[in-house]
Amino acid sequence: MHIPSGLLALLLIWLAANVPPPAFMPAILVTAVGLLAGGAIGLLAGIRGPHWVIYGLIFAGVAALLLAPAPWSGLALVCVPVSALGYSMGKEIAFFRVSRASG
Repeated sequence: MHIPSGLLALLLIWLAANVPPPAFMPAILVTAVGLLAGGAIGLLAGIRGPHWVIYGLIFAGVAALLLAPAPWSGLALVCVPVSALGYSMGKEIAFFRVSRASG
């Protein structure tokens, strides 16, 4: 879980350094929702679950943000790495849960 957490820390540092103040709270909200949704999908899909679900989430998130007004539409591409990081964290938690139960 250290690699996705490190990438998340780098993403948050990048957001704090590059996002203008009026769009900062929407950026944090997009990050939080993407992490939670991606993590939930990764956890519920399990280790060998379907991978197409995360692609649907990313596509829906990017489409919804591109159709949104000004501060939100600029954050459409933030949804992609955030959802992928949440998905990988959810998969790791599912892996640790299975390995702890079996051994």
